[in-house]
Amino acid sequence: MEKKIDKYSEFFAKTIMHNQTIPPLNEIKDIFENLTESELICIIEKVIETNDSETFNLFIYYVILFRDMPNIQNFINSPELSIKHLERLIIYIHGYSIQNDIETERILDQILSFISNEKFLELILHSKHLSRDMMLVIYILTRLDTKSLNKYFSSLEDNSIFIKNFLRIPDEIMHTVIERNYSLFQYILVMMSENAEYLIYSKDFQEKYKSDIDQLSSLNDVIRNYKNKIDIKEDKERPFAKRDISRISFLVNQIRNSEFPEKTIEYFSTEDIFIDNEERQIISNIYKDPMFKNSFNNYDHILSIEN
Repeated sequence: MEKKIDKYSEFFAKTIMHNQTIPPLNEIKDIFENLTESELICIIEKVIETNDSETFNLFIYYVILFRDMPNIQNFINSPELSIKHLERLIIYIHGYSIQNDIETERILDQILSFISNEKFLELILHSKHLSRDMMLVIYILTRLDTKSLNKYFSSLEDNSIFIKNFLRIPDEIMHTVIERNYSLFQYILVMMSENAEYLIYSKDFQEKYKSDIDQLSSLNDVIRNYKNKIDIKEDKERPFAKRDISRISFLVNQIRNSEFPEKTIEYFSTEDIFIDNEERQIISNIYKDPMFKNSFNNYDHILSIEN
């Protein structure tokens, strides 16, 4: 890839970043919107090369602010962006967010939600520093699908090191891990049961988190059957008001009848059960509103999901 940046990008990297009077935000927005993927990659390389923390922090601020721009997202996920530079970006974004009291879960789910499974997998496999931060690695693992999880764990030469670190996770975080990715949790339980050194811990571990496991196991069965039997392609193209009422009703009643409705909503969300954030929010509001208490009781009988 050509390392030389053009005059426009150079002006952006050298002048705006170091200008004591920050231009109006709409001017900065225009700059980011008009930059190509290759120009953005060249800029991040230039900013890193300057080794100026103030400049880099300002750049990260703009990346976070404009993270919904397609060219920003393409830039982050581009194969042209080296793992070294991506790692630097992620570490700074994570640090910046933590300093502003944003939890790791929210950083991954909202600020970095557009990063692909492939890129996250590359980071935890090949990065120099991030791959050694076990807590961050585990949080990233909760974002990955089964295929990516298989690739990660098959790459480990000695999974006993991972298990040992996993067992050190604080109790409140362990509950979060189970909720965020039950498939990951199941994968780790299998590894523990296959490792003689940790077999006894596996039994105690399952007993300790039996309530979480039972609840998520049941939800997992519902989700598996839901995905096998429901085709949401047509609903994805429709506004919420015109979507399949039996499907919406089924989700509302599953949440309403759950012992832990908020936890169920979060789990459905991590499993991509909701078509979009609007659907999640409306369904959440419906189950909470007493006016709708009995409104959906007679619809989801059409939808045969249960085993």
